[in-house]
Amino acid sequence: LQSQLRWIEAAGGLPWAAAHCRELSQAVYAWAEDHPLATPFAEAKYRSPVVATVELREVDATSVRNLVASRAGIVDIGGYRGVGDNQLRIGCFPSVTMDDLQTALSWLSWAIDQVRAG
Repeated sequence: LQSQLRWIEAAGGLPWAAAHCRELSQAVYAWAEDHPLATPFAEAKYRSPVVATVELREVDATSVRNLVASRAGIVDIGGYRGVGDNQLRIGCFPSVTMDDLQTALSWLSWAIDQVRAG
């Protein structure tokens, strides 16, 4: 914990961490708004800057998650338990880089296409 706190402090402290998380989550929400089979789960004023939740349409989110996990090793992106079954939850934490997030979103787009194609 001490090492992580020092790392955040060196990067710019809590203002940097908050801005970075917001930038990441906004990228996820923009991806979801642009994708024809995805949409942000919550209205803009209720969206989390730390964990972005996306609803999928016309494709099974579990199949998408399983395909991404098996091909890219991206795991733990299941939806909120009891809130929605066809969701992806994407962590937008300070340790996530924009490059890693963009790679994950590319994998998700690919997996959605694969699942939809059957």
